[in-house]
Amino acid sequence: MDYYTVLGVDRNVTPQDLKRAYKRLASKHHPDKGGDAEQFKRLQEAYATLSDPVKRQEYDSPDPDPWQFSGGHNPFQRPNYGNVRNPDGITHVTISLAQAHTGTDVLIDVGYSREVLTVHAGIQDQAKFRLRGKGPNRFKHAEPGDLIVIVSIDMPQGLTRTGNNITQDVKVDSLTAITGGFLTVQHFTGKTVKVKIPANTQQGAKLKLAAYGIADQHTGWPGDMIVKVDLYTPLITDPKHIEALNTVKQEVLDE
Repeated sequence: MDYYTVLGVDRNVTPQDLKRAYKRLASKHHPDKGGDAEQFKRLQEAYATLSDPVKRQEYDSPDPDPWQFSGGHNPFQRPNYGNVRNPDGITHVTISLAQAHTGTDVLIDVGYSREVLTVHAGIQDQAKFRLRGKGPNRFKHAEPGDLIVIVSIDMPQGLTRTGNNITQDVKVDSLTAITGGFLTVQHFTGKTVKVKIPANTQQGAKLKLAAYGIADQHTGWPGDMIVKVDLYTPLITDPKHIEALNTVKQEVLDE
């Protein structure tokens, strides 16, 4: 699968044009809009690689040759060959949002190197780590390269992250939105959180739960969780319930 072909762009595409192409195709193939889920997944994979400068460079030149200098000379034929290093390696790992919140140890196994990377709480998506001297060592007379580890965070559907704050879309029935009440929400750590829904809550309202967000990578203090209300109308078929609602509607609208 060629990522450039998937996104319908040429290999010299600018970041701006790349983003526009991705948005256009993602909107067309999004599963929520009746699009093909597999094609949408391929688009996401292609854009995640080509939109990141390091990933794109690795994709365009997957096997860099450290001996290709101007003129095509082999540095081992020069007196300063001892300063030449093997190329750096790049690998990608994915952790859960809960692991990004608490911190975790990740096993990195790329064949030529097997290391344990400690990811501290509050890590940002696409954070890069450089493990010195842990890269490829194909050329034994040269110093080993470094291993660059890029960490991706798997965001659950319906959640977005801004800094240390987490916004979660939550469906609320219109009756509870009118009268007020409580709603139990699944937190990204796996725990459940009780959210108070104030009376007369409107569509798109944002309710803040202080300190329920992601831990800050420097202070450890968590951000906030923002519950974004998505109203829906419950199915009501009992005639007496419909009559009661019509009575209330008439009284409210006639005020």
